[in-house]
Amino acid sequence: MGNFRKLDGIQYLRALAAFMVVVHHTLEMAKEAVSEVAPHWLVLIGAAGVDIFFVISGYIMMYTSFKSTNSLAPLSFLKNRVVRIYPLYLLCLSVMLVVMAMGFLASHAPDVTNIISSVFLFPDQDRIIFVAWTLEYEIYFYLIFSVTLLLKNPLASVLGAGFILILAFIISGSLDGDGLVWFFGNPVLFEFVLGMVLAYLYLKCGYHGFHYAIMLAAFAVIIASPFFVVSSGTDGLDGWDRFLWWGIPSFFICGGMLRVAVNAQPLHKILMLLGDSSYSLYLTHIFWMAFYGLLFKVTDIGSYNQIPFIIAILAACYITSLLSYQLFEKPVAKWLKSRI
Repeated sequence: MGNFRKLDGIQYLRALAAFMVVVHHTLEMAKEAVSEVAPHWLVLIGAAGVDIFFVISGYIMMYTSFKSTNSLAPLSFLKNRVVRIYPLYLLCLSVMLVVMAMGFLASHAPDVTNIISSVFLFPDQDRIIFVAWTLEYEIYFYLIFSVTLLLKNPLASVLGAGFILILAFIISGSLDGDGLVWFFGNPVLFEFVLGMVLAYLYLKCGYHGFHYAIMLAAFAVIIASPFFVVSSGTDGLDGWDRFLWWGIPSFFICGGMLRVAVNAQPLHKILMLLGDSSYSLYLTHIFWMAFYGLLFKVTDIGSYNQIPFIIAILAACYITSLLSYQLFEKPVAKWLKSRI
């Protein structure tokens, strides 16, 4: 198998993680219905798609930065990440601000501080785009990882990132008041390091992934987690429970997917496209969630069976994401990379 297939399994997993998150949010919206649409555990586990994303992110950072003899320069890494993250995010943020200005989301009235925090992805619990909390952690870890690239050594990069996170964790825990303790003291950050460890094992130790049985067992742990861990709602598990029940299994799932490659070309191309467009799906699906929520407020769809509505919303999410990827995300990224 050629080098170009090395990340295929990870791309497939990105597609699955995005699907999990979108289904999770759709089922959360469907809770407004009179009749229960899905049990608590099924609604909850989709949120683990975010943890899979975090491990994937750490893996890709490490893999792309150290796959060649010379490590990537910190500024080059940050430039690539900004080109990847910001254009589509800023477009979605602009659209959301227009939607809010038109009064469709009356419960949300962002002030200047919210807008500035959202534009620069500063930590903010009152963010305009609700899924942007993950991007705030992504940006934070990009900065940490870029510093470790100065060490020009993959093992030093892994250890350095872990050390910085532990130091920030200890300092935040010693501070009085809430402040940003909720951000810097969140164990979910260590999921990025797990991804880095996985990439290190792959690149420097010749380890090509976990056995499929281990990967399936990790999926089983995530599915079983709601039956063993008490959560405050269906948003997701909290603190160390999230890291232990979702983060560590995500490490083994990613490791198992390193061994996966689909040789049937039509299916392979579809899965790769869904993986490539997963970021578009993650960001643009929020508009369909807002629309679905609005329907519950202005119509009586809550009294009907929600399955047809859920299928329609999911289809709309995927159509929108594919259009977003092909017409905006992909060409804009290509244009920016050629000019920056």
